[in-house]
Amino acid sequence: MKHLKLTKQLQTAGVIVLILAITIFFLIHKSERQGKILHQPLSNGLGNQCQFVNSECTIKLENQIFQVSLSRPPIVEERIDITIASTESFELEGAVIEGVNMYMGRLPVVLSPAEKNEWRGWFMLGACSEAKMRWQMIIKIKGQRQPALILFTTES
Repeated sequence: MKHLKLTKQLQTAGVIVLILAITIFFLIHKSERQGKILHQPLSNGLGNQCQFVNSECTIKLENQIFQVSLSRPPIVEERIDITIASTESFELEGAVIEGVNMYMGRLPVVLSPAEKNEWRGWFMLGACSEAKMRWQMIIKIKGQRQPALILFTTES
């Protein structure tokens, strides 16, 4: 009888240890997944992206770094000058801006080569009924597999 009671206690302890081990495994696995998700930039399948900070954004595509600068924070219905530069030579295929939270069509970014390793241009954003509008600028660079995706907002 003592032996049977001891066997049941060992089985119960074994089941508890097994449940604890499985729980710890899933908690660690979940924590690792969340850590990876939090540290990975969102790309929406469009390559690297960044958000303007003080009207500037640095982005790395493959092995080349690009600096995108605006003349000032974007304002709807006003001309905004833009500069795209890199330490290495590059050629732009084009750039457009699209509304994220409201369809605004594809707004062109007019760009032309300026100095060595630098392109300059301008764009204008249309006004809309949204108080806070989210935008994405898609820049296609010749020789790069994916475009750069740059996010910004305007408020009216």
